[in-house]
Amino acid sequence: MCALKALGVEFIVAAYEADAQLGYMYSAGLVDAVISEDSDVLPYGCKVMIAKLDQAGDCQVVDISWALKGGSKLKEKSNEQEDQRLSFRELRNKYGADLANLRDWTKEMFIDACVLAGCDYSHACNLSGMGIKTAMKLVNKYRDWQRTLRALKIEDKFRKQLAYEKCAIGFPAFETFRKNFELARAVFFFHRVFDPRTKRCITMTEDTRCERISSARI
Repeated sequence: MCALKALGVEFIVAAYEADAQLGYMYSAGLVDAVISEDSDVLPYGCKVMIAKLDQAGDCQVVDISWALKGGSKLKEKSNEQEDQRLSFRELRNKYGADLANLRDWTKEMFIDACVLAGCDYSHACNLSGMGIKTAMKLVNKYRDWQRTLRALKIEDKFRKQLAYEKCAIGFPAFETFRKNFELARAVFFFHRVFDPRTKRCITMTEDTRCERISSARI
């Protein structure tokens, strides 16, 4: 930080996790892209992620600015406008069937798929055999996180892992999984971040559609 100050470089120290801070700044229209090696910035709201950046300037860019309903408050860029005009068939040819579905997803659905597939906060609800492709297909099929979790109980691949034998802490296995999933999911909605415009800490979202987890359930 001393070096940055000496060079006159503006910077922000995240109140908690840097991933959440970066995702918030993108969603708020304060930055155009995020440089990171952690894909958790995507469910936090970032739609343009620069990874593997080296000294020569070579990098990999993950750009889903054309996807999801809502998102950054930045003005639409030409590539966003172009992709939004494409039909689903054209998007499928360009990005593949699974990614093309993201055009009509909500932010909530994207977070659900990321938590289900595995993220920094979902270790307590990871399922063997659940990867990002499977998670995306399930969320795309059921559209709602509660319906998606209920469907896991009848999926041959996962129902044995969610059987109703008692766990060590005294809850049925599925209810324990559900609780842990809700807790991991809530982080992406209610993480505390610093708003450089108002100079105060706020939650990631004030969206009332995102169900708050009551203290009783936690």
